[in-house]
Amino acid sequence: MSRIPGIYAEWIPLLKDFAAGRDDEETIPAMQQGRLHWCDIVAGRFASRLMSAFNARFDYIGERFRKAQDDEIPIEQALKQLDRDLDLLFQASQMQCLPNKEKQMLQDEIKKTCQAMDEALEESARQDPSGELALLLRRRNKGSR
Repeated sequence: MSRIPGIYAEWIPLLKDFAAGRDDEETIPAMQQGRLHWCDIVAGRFASRLMSAFNARFDYIGERFRKAQDDEIPIEQALKQLDRDLDLLFQASQMQCLPNKEKQMLQDEIKKTCQAMDEALEESARQDPSGELALLLRRRNKGSR
């Protein structure tokens, strides 16, 4: 298992692994349990690196979804993978080292990005003459993440 970070320097490789989507079954629990002395100097650097990691992870998720479509993986399967990937982001945001205000801001950013992804999918569904994507999105929204 990944070593649980306790100082800023230990967070750097962990956030790099998270950003790249490596070893989630070890990386995310380590992030959730990690510690960090939240002082002004560290807080700014950590928050910046954390947001960069989450933004890179969103890019990774989007690219993975596009690649699934290029590889002609059934759209239903690609949507399920997308939802699993997005759920992992919410899990990762449950870091005990983050003060509540920062944790809420991170989760709000995740929600906003998820909403933008959903809007892009809905726009694609409107342009899909088969109607398959629209049907799958309605089913997906009933189950709601």
